[in-house]
Parts: sequence; C-alpha cells; structure tokens
Amino acid sequence: MTARALRRSFVLSGTGGRRALFAWTVVYHVAALGILAWGPLDTLGPWGRLVCYGALGLASTAWVCAIVRRLHDMGRSGWFAPLFAIPVVGLAPLAWALTAAPRPLDPDRFRPKRRYRIASIVMLLCVALFASRAFWAPHRMVSVAMVPTITQGTPFVSYRFGPGRYGPGEIVLVTVTASDGRTRRLVARVVATAGQSVALQDGVPVLDGVPATHAPCPLAACTVETLPDGVSYRIRTDPSSRPMAAVTVPEGALFLLADNRIAARDSRIPPEEGGLGLVPVSAVEGRVLTFAKVTP
Repeated sequence: MTARALRRSFVLSGTGGRRALFAWTVVYHVAALGILAWGPLDTLGPWGRLVCYGALGLASTAWVCAIVRRLHDMGRSGWFAPLFAIPVVGLAPLAWALTAAPRPLDPDRFRPKRRYRIASIVMLLCVALFASRAFWAPHRMVSVAMVPTITQGTPFVSYRFGPGRYGPGEIVLVTVTASDGRTRRLVARVVATAGQSVALQDGVPVLDGVPATHAPCPLAACTVETLPDGVSYRIRTDPSSRPMAAVTVPEGALFLLADNRIAARDSRIPPEEGGLGLVPVSAVEGRVLTFAKVTP
C-alpha cells in the first residue's frame, strides 16, 4: 500500500469500493479479536498497550472511513455508518454494502469539504485519546483509607509515564499479593524511598532521624503532616498507633502510609499481619490524580 493510499484510508469524502471495505473490515476485526484473545492488556508494559490501543484505534477509524465512502458510492449518506457498529444487527448493512452495486452520482455531491476534514481530524483525535489509555486508567476509591484526601466512592485516575521514580508525598496505586494469596489493590502515599531510614514514634514518621511535624487543620477535623523535605498533606492520625523501629528502605522498594491512619493497613504493618510492609516499586501501577475536595 502506497503512502497516498494509506492517507486515503482515513478520508471521509469521496467514494470507495467493495474491495476497500472488505479489506478494512477484515483488518479491524482481526485486530479486535486478537486483543480479546490476548486478555487483559494490563499484563503488557505501557508501550505494548500503546501499540495495541493505537492499532485498534487506527483500524477502527479506517474501517469507519471505508464504510462512509462505500455508502457514498451507493448514493447513501454516511450517517448510516453507525448501523454497521451494532452487534449482530450490523451484519445486515455490512452484507448489503459488500454486495450492492455502485450508483451514478453527482460528482460534486461527496467532494472534499470542510465538514469531512473536520470529522476526519476529530476521529484521529479520538484515536489519540483512546491510545493514551496505555498510560492511564480510571478507578473508584472503594475504602476510607485515604480520607480526608480521597473519600470513599470518589473516582480517580492512575497514570504512569517514564521511569518508576516516586518521591515522598506522592499518592500511588499499588497491587500486592496478600499472605493468603489474594491480590489487593490499594491507594497510599509514599513517605520514604530507597536508602531512607524510616521509623514511627507516636504515629509520627521519622525520616533519617528527623520527625515529621504535625499541625491542626484550620478548617477540617484532621492534621497537617509535613515531612522533613517540606511536603505537606492532610491526614487523620491514629493515637493508638504502635511504634515502629527504624528500618532502611532497600533499593527498589517504598514505604507507604495511607492518610487515614486509623483505618488503613499500610507499610506500618507487616504482610503476615495483613499489612503492606515495604512495597516493591514494581507493584506500583501509577500515580493517582483526583479532583476530590478535602472533607471536613
């Protein structure tokens, strides 16, 4: 396929034949069935997911464009194209489009116009947005572990770009395997990274011998915790929190604490007791982005 023919595949104006429609129908369905047969794309890295999402998006766009041009060739409006995407029902118009003969047309009826160019650009932008799903995923908070920062039921997005370097204060989504063999997905905040010494005294993190500071929230029933490097965030303290002796976070691991220290079972608690312990960086699915408001 030449470069010109490839560009033509993403154009809505003009007409198209049965051969092009058949070819892009096969390409799109092979791509879709291949991804379904593979299973969850989470097993792939970000760039592998980008290839899959991008290939499926481009194949579906070319298929839609081929449908519209074929409808034009039959003297029909391209607005009939959504019928082809209806499961099972769409087989009837597809069979019709693959077998119907072309009709004589006014040569100016489907010539390139601004609306076709705008529609093509919008479709390609949708492909780019769809392909970007390789780097982010939507979620919903299912626990109260991150109150007051993220309330239960709040939607959020996890995203991952570049190398997995995380700093104190960042909120991350992790997937770990519990001692009973079950997989757990949790949201928590990075407090210490590789090479740092971390301890807990009266519920206060002590990093490299320097304790974090606590101050009351001005408008909420919570506490402002400030780490030695100056990062501040709101938490709910646990007065009954047991002390933890100093440990040095090994290379490739993170020490995580949830913001609701009363309800969470985080790195303060070893895995055999139902906590996280030190979490491998490889268990991090991504940073957390939310637009939730702090609750009083």
